[in-house]
Amino acid sequence: MDLRPKLYHELISYYSMIARLGLCEKGVPFQSQEMDIHLRLHHLSPQYARIQPNMTIPTLVHEEVIKTSSLDILYYVDSSFQGPPLQPQDLSRYPHMQLWLNLHYQEPYLIESLTFAHLNLCNPLLRRIIKKGLERQVKRIHQYSSENHDLTQFYLKKLALIEDRRQRFSPERLQKTYDSALQQIIQHLDKLEKQLQQQPWLTGAQYTLADIVWTVFLSRLFFIDQEKLVESRPAVYAYWRQVQRRPSFQAAQICSTLSATQIFKLLCAKIFSKNDLFD
Repeated sequence: MDLRPKLYHELISYYSMIARLGLCEKGVPFQSQEMDIHLRLHHLSPQYARIQPNMTIPTLVHEEVIKTSSLDILYYVDSSFQGPPLQPQDLSRYPHMQLWLNLHYQEPYLIESLTFAHLNLCNPLLRRIIKKGLERQVKRIHQYSSENHDLTQFYLKKLALIEDRRQRFSPERLQKTYDSALQQIIQHLDKLEKQLQQQPWLTGAQYTLADIVWTVFLSRLFFIDQEKLVESRPAVYAYWRQVQRRPSFQAAQICSTLSATQIFKLLCAKIFSKNDLFD
């Protein structure tokens, strides 16, 4: 019997990367259950909905424990497994860690808004792909809901979230969504710059849960070609170079770029995958 925690995740999913980085920083071996959330729509399947009614990723399952948000996963991993501590050993620094975590998570749609608005604005082909993808999700949800009446309430909530996403990325609101998200991102980066001018990590001399989430935050800016926002801030850029050198960065497969070749390989892996657990 495999007693390792199982992580349901996806390679380039922002919050999946946070969960993977937490596990790798802690040195916790885990079972990887990679989800196809684009083609096969594994996250919408009834099997997964019964594990995670919100049908989001990541989800961590360990024995009888199920954690369904990246922040809960980070806290659980640090408190439940042996390995380097990921919370400040100096208790006076603990509120500082919480402050940075709260800042990151206070606007749950910020990264999504910036990412998808950017993709919609910069590439007409991607705009059509994203639109079709949302339509496929709606169709699949209706199918699953009609076949699984015990899950109808959860599928209705998911439909409402998809409709909200459609509105935020509609042609009429797209530029406003992007501009608003970008302004918040710039404010966050300015705060990071000020903090990192004083100390190597966000809470002092120790790499903590706060650094994990902001490592992935910076990686996403490079991923969507906003690297100038990082490079123009010397302390933030030095911090970014430093986090990339940590062994956990590579082990957790933190994606800061996605070339055409990588996209092709990723699509092929999904199309020809034998892993049909949620099909």
